[in-house]
Amino acid sequence: MACILALLCGTICVLIGAATCAPLPALESFSIRGRPAIKDFLENCPYHPDPVDLPGAIPDQILTALTTVDGILTSVLDPNVVPGMAASITYRDRVIYSKGFGTVKKGTAVPPTSQTLFRIASVSKIFVVITIYQLFERGLVTSLDDPFVKYCPGFSINSIYSSQDITLRQMMAQMSGLPRMSPCVNSTANILCIDTTAEILEGLKSEILIHPPWSLPSYSNLAFSLLGRCVLENVLPGTSYEDYVTAFILSPLGMNNTGFNITASIAERMAVGYNSNDGSVASLYSLGWDSPSGQMYSNIDDMNKMLQFFYDIVVPFAPRKDSAVLSEDLRREMMLPSFVNPDGYTGFGTPWEIAFLANYTILTKSGNIGGYSSFFTVVPDLLLGMNLLFTGGPDLNQIVPGVEIYVALIPAMVEALRSIQRVYPYPPDPNVYTGQYGSKDGFINVTIYDDGIQLFVSGLDTQTVYLSYQKQYYFQVEFPLDTKICIATELQGLYKQWLVFNPPAQPGGPSPSCYLPGLYPTEVLYRTD
Repeated sequence: MACILALLCGTICVLIGAATCAPLPALESFSIRGRPAIKDFLENCPYHPDPVDLPGAIPDQILTALTTVDGILTSVLDPNVVPGMAASITYRDRVIYSKGFGTVKKGTAVPPTSQTLFRIASVSKIFVVITIYQLFERGLVTSLDDPFVKYCPGFSINSIYSSQDITLRQMMAQMSGLPRMSPCVNSTANILCIDTTAEILEGLKSEILIHPPWSLPSYSNLAFSLLGRCVLENVLPGTSYEDYVTAFILSPLGMNNTGFNITASIAERMAVGYNSNDGSVASLYSLGWDSPSGQMYSNIDDMNKMLQFFYDIVVPFAPRKDSAVLSEDLRREMMLPSFVNPDGYTGFGTPWEIAFLANYTILTKSGNIGGYSSFFTVVPDLLLGMNLLFTGGPDLNQIVPGVEIYVALIPAMVEALRSIQRVYPYPPDPNVYTGQYGSKDGFINVTIYDDGIQLFVSGLDTQTVYLSYQKQYYFQVEFPLDTKICIATELQGLYKQWLVFNPPAQPGGPSPSCYLPGLYPTEVLYRTD
């Protein structure tokens, strides 16, 4: 018998001959894999404190969290699996935690330091992405969404999905559908791949695309090796990838203890790596043609400089920090997510593995190569990051963001930052700005209250709006984000709008007029009180 479903007055009635009714589940009860999806969506937008300088000593909340982190990292150490580890956590330009664990070599009691060298494996992929972004900024690559074949004319792979070309951005974001490994045929005892780019491209003609581009993430070392090798060979003939990275990334950033070629003198400064399966000393082999995807070595001090490269993003009226390496705008673009997984907690970027935790986006890059493992992570909105370098083969699932380390650290950092800053900064002379201003299109009121300077805009359907002082005569519109869901705030288009006052006729006197270009782009609002 046919079933008719009717939704009426909060009940679901299933009509099968006679009607039987069951209560409609509350929205909050819906979940995805155990996560209260609807409830999360309806929660209001979290307030992120500004990552201001920490005054003097590290706040107690952070010290307590770091004690917890120290215990977590200590538990990762294992004389057989992870005999050595160097760790560092930085906030802005300040190292707030640094420690060596275990030993640089079994049989000794010498722990690694921030200067001890380790192989960083797939963390090397960060340098591939910076290279491609640089080539774009220099005009040698027209667009990050260009087809890869434009810069690698011999590239071809079988696809049952589409004739559309794979793009540079898809490759950097692990969204190209390319196979995981290179079709390398030739090797030596110390070099895993001695094939040329031409030989690799020939081998790819018999390979097949795993997924349609932009459909599902699929981790590909091949994609990064192709980007590092083929693009440079075509846009800068005669320049090797290794030489390019050294000259245009490592040297400008002062990363003088990072590189590709593990010479005898470099090996002497390295912690000894051990194979996790039998504990034997790992070979310091070269990846050869595949070097862009995972060959590099570094230390904590140098990798902290890479964190600083991502921290140096401009704030209003501060000097721009467009270094010789990459502009601030492109660094921001590089840190954007490219894909969010159905779990809502993880995703991918260029070249990031991303976790969404405690209302923050955490960009990570982890790596593993014979005898060594590495972990690089940055929280852009907090200017907080961590570097972990290991000998042996830890289970990186135990230490990735989303578990104990950031569960302990992020709430403590947020609490500390909230306690040392004013949510809505006052100007030194608030009476210059208070009053009513108007034009033919509307009016605004600027009023002083204990918790900040409030703004009322006529005809605007919004709750309490505050003015955040940036510099003399310049304010940004802000309001408690936790009163709305995030997308409602963004659709309104008022948050962070600029309100600019004209200077008073007499020092300390009232401003005669102002303008709110986001709402009244062609109007000056004159004082009416």
